[in-house]
Amino acid sequence: SGNVELMATAGALLIDAAVTTTAGTATLTAGTTITSTAAGTITTTGENAADQGTAGGAVLLHSTGAGAITLLGDITASGGNTTAGTNDGGDGGVITVRNDSGSILIDDVTATGGTSAGGTAGADGTIQLSATTTIAQQAATDITAADGNLKLVSTGGDVTLNNVTNTVAIVAADLTGASSLSYTDADGLSIGMIAQAGTGNAQLAAETGIVATGADETVTVTSLTGQLTVDDVITTTSGNVELMATAGNVILTAATTAAGDDVTINSAGAIDGA
Repeated sequence: SGNVELMATAGALLIDAAVTTTAGTATLTAGTTITSTAAGTITTTGENAADQGTAGGAVLLHSTGAGAITLLGDITASGGNTTAGTNDGGDGGVITVRNDSGSILIDDVTATGGTSAGGTAGADGTIQLSATTTIAQQAATDITAADGNLKLVSTGGDVTLNNVTNTVAIVAADLTGASSLSYTDADGLSIGMIAQAGTGNAQLAAETGIVATGADETVTVTSLTGQLTVDDVITTTSGNVELMATAGNVILTAATTAAGDDVTINSAGAIDGA
């Protein structure tokens, strides 16, 4: 237990061994690049306990200067399990990867709630990715917070997160500059509102729906096996919007606007609210 803080305030940070704390926070800051090897995992999962599993600790990776964040190590901030009784499992933590002047390439990122022997699982956490250029993920990896949130912020690069095992409940994005979005989720997904999360340098404002304000920047969102629900606005200034539910319905309860361009909706089932 306890918090971990690693800082290279004017240089690069290499993570080539495991960083682990039980329910504590992990804050890793660099002035330029942040790189991890496969062995450089970061784990803040909560404590397993008979009476009450504890919440996963917050994780922040933050590059404050020019340089990429390139990860081959997993990040896990899941809740601890409650191994007896009827109390709920611990909640998943908030994971924030933030690059103030560069790109992000992630490996597996997991923020799930802990299990409970006689109660309900803890709430899944929030995953936040913020960069000034591209945001992407390594092949054959996944973003996992099945009942949690994925908040995306890009001020100048495409966000491409299309691995077929990604699973979150809600996605929201703020895309400015030359920033398009392509996101694929394994099952049911809502485009909705995600509240402010994180503290200190990890704090990112609330985001509502998906808004892309750059020229000719597109938004593509796909649900592979469940329902795709538009609970909050999708807006592009001059790019196309494509919504796909390859094995479910598309439900539209908020406006989808592609100023001067096309909105395309493909559904294996019904399209409701269009």
